[in-house]
Amino acid sequence: MAAAAPTAQTLGAYAGTYESVDAETVLTASVDNGKLVLKRRPDTTIALTPIYADVFGAGGLGTVIFLRDALGRPTELSVRQDRVWDLRFIRSR
Repeated sequence: MAAAAPTAQTLGAYAGTYESVDAETVLTASVDNGKLVLKRRPDTTIALTPIYADVFGAGGLGTVIFLRDALGRPTELSVRQDRVWDLRFIRSR
C-alpha cells in the first residue's frame, strides 16, 4: 500500500463530530494548520499522522481508521489499540 500524503482539502472531508456510546466520549475532527487533529473535551488535542488512505497514527490513542459509506463519505471512525479493537465513533455532525 502506498503511503498517504493528503492535502488540507482532502483532510477536510474527515472534519466533524464523532460520538461513541460505548466510550461515552465525543471526538471532534478538524484541520488545524493543514493537519488533521482530534479534539476531546475539556482541552485534549491529538495530532493525526497519515499512514495510508483513511488510516492515521494517533500517538497514545493508537490507530484511527475512518470508515466510509457507499457514497464515499466518512461516517465513522474506529480506534484500535493494544487492548481495544474497533471502538466505533459515529459521525453525528
